[in-house]
Amino acid sequence: QSIRYAPMSRVRWVRAMAAFAVIAAVSACSPTMNWRKAPLGAVAFNLPCKPDSATRNQQIGDHTLSLDIMGCEAGDALFAISQVAVPDKAAARDIQSAWQQQALRSMRAGTPEAAPWTSPSWGKSAISIQATGVDPQGKPIQARLSWLLHEQRLYHLAVYAPKVSPEWALTFLEDISLL
Repeated sequence: QSIRYAPMSRVRWVRAMAAFAVIAAVSACSPTMNWRKAPLGAVAFNLPCKPDSATRNQQIGDHTLSLDIMGCEAGDALFAISQVAVPDKAAARDIQSAWQQQALRSMRAGTPEAAPWTSPSWGKSAISIQATGVDPQGKPIQARLSWLLHEQRLYHLAVYAPKVSPEWALTFLEDISLL
């Protein structure tokens, strides 16, 4: 005995398409990047997800510093912001240079390239680089690493991903404000 299927009525077809459209619209409203302001010290940064934060002592060059860090993961990328107190501008240059070398060494990066960045006007000694290396599991990774000085605080902003999206990096790096 054969089973006969009744053709879908036009009303049922329209309802099914309407349900599909609602599901597609709801999915489109769940963005990978849910940007929000997050404060660290006297500065607010734009992060694509709710950050975790921690404080720890960190050896950077010849200095042992209290490092405040916050970060989160979204869209296969890790976004992190760190800050340390520096005694003066000369020490800030030395610390930034050592911090850059440590960051590049930790990802076994090749020679970094300068990266475009419109840093905030109040940020001093701003630098931004991009590099390619490997993550702790040995997989290829790209990084966008930036530093800026505000008063006695040196800030480090980092994006790590298999492929860093220029749009995400710029949204992260260029929406920085003082509190």
